[in-house]
Amino acid sequence: MKTKKGNWIPVYLIGRDCFQQPVLEALDRSNLPFMPGYLFDNSLSGDYGMLWVDEQVNLRDYKKAIGGKLIWKHRIRFFTDLNEFTSNSKAPVNTPEEFDTAA
Repeated sequence: MKTKKGNWIPVYLIGRDCFQQPVLEALDRSNLPFMPGYLFDNSLSGDYGMLWVDEQVNLRDYKKAIGGKLIWKHRIRFFTDLNEFTSNSKAPVNTPEEFDTAA
């Protein structure tokens, strides 16, 4: 019997207060298919993480498995697009004009 193998897609996460370990523990209990990923970028600020998830499973199912309480507590945001993730995870850059108007 042949089984269909799903494709893996990356999901990028941004949150607060070292959220990665509780997220992995919640997903382990859920029995949903996932793989922890690794992402390193010097320009990113704050806590962030990456997961590989099965494209056949709805992202909403992963969010349910993690739990609303954990998502709310750590203010976790999910991204499937790398460009959107990086634009939301970089520290804001203040321009000289912003400093002039603040004075």
